[in-house]
Amino acid sequence: MDCSRLQIDEKTTTHHFALTRCDCLKDEYHRRKLENMKKSNRWQVAALILTAITPVLLLLPSDYVDIFAATTSAGAAIATGMLAIHGYRENFIRYGAVWHALQTERYLYLARAGKVYSDSDEEKAARRFANRIEQLVKTEVDAWQAMMEDIEW
Repeated sequence: MDCSRLQIDEKTTTHHFALTRCDCLKDEYHRRKLENMKKSNRWQVAALILTAITPVLLLLPSDYVDIFAATTSAGAAIATGMLAIHGYRENFIRYGAVWHALQTERYLYLARAGKVYSDSDEEKAARRFANRIEQLVKTEVDAWQAMMEDIEW
């Protein structure tokens, strides 16, 4: 679901819309978190296994050992490179942090906990909640943009 295309009409309350938006964002960040975790784990396991196999292959008596050892060594280098290039682990951590922050903010809002949501005015609290979840996402996007600008292409 595209969280930027949520439907709103004159009957939609700020409370309902903000919760729907938060839930959509949470689902999206959770999906990205798990996706990056799986890719990180796969490439790390591949790098580990291929690195461990290479010296064992070199001990085997065969005319083709060098080819196999070179292949596993190259595979380990490729797996390590994929981890570095795509930053799966860093993305997993970043998406997980935003997901957790959105979840926490949702609970605080629903419980009317803390100074931010202790106001008894439902509309005011809903608007604060909407603002805070958008700020969480904006902060993450700003951090990603700053990181991309620091990369020397």
